[in-house]
Amino acid sequence: MSLERVRTSLAARPILWSVVLVAAVGGLVRLALLGHMPLILTNDSVLYTHWAWAIARGQPFGGVPSYRTPGYPVFLASVFAVFGRDPMAVMIVQRLLGLVAAATVAGVASALVKRRRSARVSLAAGILCGLIPALDPRALALEGYMLSESLAVFLAVGLIVLPMAIPRFRVWHLMWIGVAAGLLCLVRPAFQVAVPLVLLASVLIPGSAGIRPRLIALVLGAAAFMVAVGPWLLYNHRRGVSGFGEGSTAVLWLGFGLSGRLDPSLAPTEHLADEYERIVGDDPTPDSLHEYVFTIGTFEDDTVRAHVGRWAIDNALTHPGSYLKGMLFAAMWQCDYLPGGTRPPQRELFWIVQRAAVDPTRTGPASNMEIGGPPDQVLRPLAMDRPSRGAAWLFNAWTRSHHFGFVTLGLLVSAVAAGVACLVRRRWSLALLIAASGSVFALHVALLSPYARYSLPLWMAWAVTPAVLMAGGEGTKKPD
Repeated sequence: MSLERVRTSLAARPILWSVVLVAAVGGLVRLALLGHMPLILTNDSVLYTHWAWAIARGQPFGGVPSYRTPGYPVFLASVFAVFGRDPMAVMIVQRLLGLVAAATVAGVASALVKRRRSARVSLAAGILCGLIPALDPRALALEGYMLSESLAVFLAVGLIVLPMAIPRFRVWHLMWIGVAAGLLCLVRPAFQVAVPLVLLASVLIPGSAGIRPRLIALVLGAAAFMVAVGPWLLYNHRRGVSGFGEGSTAVLWLGFGLSGRLDPSLAPTEHLADEYERIVGDDPTPDSLHEYVFTIGTFEDDTVRAHVGRWAIDNALTHPGSYLKGMLFAAMWQCDYLPGGTRPPQRELFWIVQRAAVDPTRTGPASNMEIGGPPDQVLRPLAMDRPSRGAAWLFNAWTRSHHFGFVTLGLLVSAVAAGVACLVRRRWSLALLIAASGSVFALHVALLSPYARYSLPLWMAWAVTPAVLMAGGEGTKKPD
């Protein structure tokens, strides 16, 4: 093929080529990592694996914590049912999810820009936006962990980004959007705050449909959502657990503790105060605070959970200035940026990427198991040797610089600016989709969560917002 024909093809099909090029680059990186990075299991992975293996074998699984949801275990169970407990199969599927998410961002970004800009600019926008999720080292690392992040990224991009590319309102779109919203909530319950905004955004997609079909679509979308989540909500109701899971106020309590803003004198009972003094003392650390939460039975005892929640709320009301300042820092933490001298002392994503890096001192059988002990019979088939060299050296290089917090802060600024631009131009659907992602981010900030990986799916969705800005807040072009 001549150079001129290549240029003609690129100009004629910028959306297709942006998807192809991003998929090629992201695919090559993931292919290289498959042979040089093991599937890493953590303590959370132990529960996921046992739960998924029980589902795959059609056996009951007891002892599900009240704060867990079944989305990721069901996903793992489907992989186990087809391929068995093969760690390589899990990694391949999770890498594919990340690749599809990146390609989706590329295609939607190119489609958004194509309406207002030239084909060349549309192609460039698609490639640049798509390469963010395709090459982000934190996303690449977590695709190699038996954790829910890769699935959450895939579903979040499908729920927040893909509807931006819908050119014209159709009732049936609300059906798959409702199901996608339900599945995402079963993986990450925090996204339930975004569901009303996403459904409303989907109803407001431009088109000639009147109010009646849009209201019908809204009802159908809500029904599809309930079909997806209804069985889990019913199961929780029968075991005395409200909603998708319990413990949001306990998370806020942890946020106060991890940020050094918890007032021990506000403990509502003498027992909680004594246990806090015994376990945590004057120097709260992540380990001591988590030990305290589980020792007092926060997630098993309704009364204890209510007391911990009351403690957290009283802390916020008694020290409102400290709480507001804590939210400011939490916003930066959720962007994977930790200002010097602030708590928490550990940067979780840096630690996660560091464990994925090449380390010749940590090789050998089952060296992929970061679970504090030898694997049991269920986990043993997932054991792998950790390579002592290879493509994972990319993570070593990242751990020496780790300035990606600035990239994420840039994506947050881009998302806010894109949302404002859409509001100014009255592009309500796009504005509500961006606001939906912002509502989840705001929830994590309000809970003072220091765990940046909870917002990773949002960052990958925000990768499309520079294209929204380039398009001037316009949606995709309506078909003639």
